[in-house]
Amino acid sequence: MANKPFRPCKHPGCRKLSADGYCEEHRADGKPWASKTKRLRGRASQERRKRIAERDGFTCQICGRVTAVGIADHIIPLAFGGEDIEGNMQWTCVPCSQAKTKGESKEGKRGAGL
Repeated sequence: MANKPFRPCKHPGCRKLSADGYCEEHRADGKPWASKTKRLRGRASQERRKRIAERDGFTCQICGRVTAVGIADHIIPLAFGGEDIEGNMQWTCVPCSQAKTKGESKEGKRGAGL
């Protein structure tokens, strides 16, 4: 298997070479919105979602709507330093979750200078 050719770092103005896009100094620039938090996946995630819904009485914690079709949402987003634990999660209806996510996305882009 051949090695990838070295190319200039993707960070504006940097002339260091890298095989995967960014040099060591600018590696964090690759995904400034990405969280370093390990996430729960699979059956464990499904079971936690059910526990959150039951704990919150299937009631959206933003608007108060009772709904079985909802999302176990992080109160403090993982990308903003929140933890992937039940204490940082709430049951939300889909419209409220989408609106919250959209607002967080705009906030994240402002913070990243995009």
